[in-house]
Amino acid sequence: MKRTRIVATILVIAILILFVCNPEENIKACLLGLNIWAISWVPALLPFFILTKLLSELGFINFLAKKFEKITYKLFKVSGASSYIFMFSIISGYPIGAKLTYDCFNKGLITKEEAYKITTFTSNSGPMFILGTVAVGMFGNIKIGIIVLISHILGAIVNGIFYRNYKLKNNININTIKNLNYNTEKHNEINLEDIMYTSIKSILIVGGYISIFFMIINLINNIQILKPINLLLYSILKPIGLTPLGATSITNGIIEMTKGCLLLSQSSISTTLIIPIATAIITFGGLSIHMQSLTFLKKIEIKTSFYFIQKLTHVIFSTFISILLCFFML
Repeated sequence: MKRTRIVATILVIAILILFVCNPEENIKACLLGLNIWAISWVPALLPFFILTKLLSELGFINFLAKKFEKITYKLFKVSGASSYIFMFSIISGYPIGAKLTYDCFNKGLITKEEAYKITTFTSNSGPMFILGTVAVGMFGNIKIGIIVLISHILGAIVNGIFYRNYKLKNNININTIKNLNYNTEKHNEINLEDIMYTSIKSILIVGGYISIFFMIINLINNIQILKPINLLLYSILKPIGLTPLGATSITNGIIEMTKGCLLLSQSSISTTLIIPIATAIITFGGLSIHMQSLTFLKKIEIKTSFYFIQKLTHVIFSTFISILLCFFML
């Protein structure tokens, strides 16, 4: 742990030095991140943060849990409350799934073991980003977005099934819906002020991560620290049509998803290669998204190692599905 802190300290000091060396450009990168957050993320996420919290207080989770308990238990071996989290994770996107998982755990609707399993199929991007921002806004091709979206969601379901038998070391028993209190009449009085406060706090956290990571990726690109990795990727994947900019989009996408997709849209590679790469970038989400999600999941004590492992398997499943769909839909 001490070594980790030392390495983290060195990295932070290095970032500060690089920031001071070129403050004007780095401030612009930070502002770009804040602009994207304000224009794209706040209008899309804030209403969902508020409304999902309100629905939770009104007992909508309980309604869905009763309806879908048998399906969620057969597929994922978790209680019906997961259906609520999954539904809103694919409607609104990152990091709603993580936030709702924490909310349900905090209310006692799911156990810690269930939270681990639910994380494997509710860490999803939303159709507004995939179809609107990426497919139409960046690629100008809605068909790309449709294939990526289908692959992404199917990959999440397969990923959840893959981890359905996951057990924590302390072997916590799974609560089924029969063991939980779903009496909506016993809910406490709804506090709209508290709902607004927690929702605004959550969206501000998201904005902080986006702006910081836009600045960090600008620093990394300026000092060309990723250049050797980009060249290696390019040399390996050149036979299938990858361009140097396409390789850069992958490494940038690992850090910040939106930036990676933007660079990918500017690369001159074939649609059959764009789709799997876009699927992989969006499914992985980028370190910026992971920090947002882990802000909520850490409160459940979900291990960071498990979170990243399940994201990698989600990427593998979704990318493989997208390759198959390219043969049938293009």
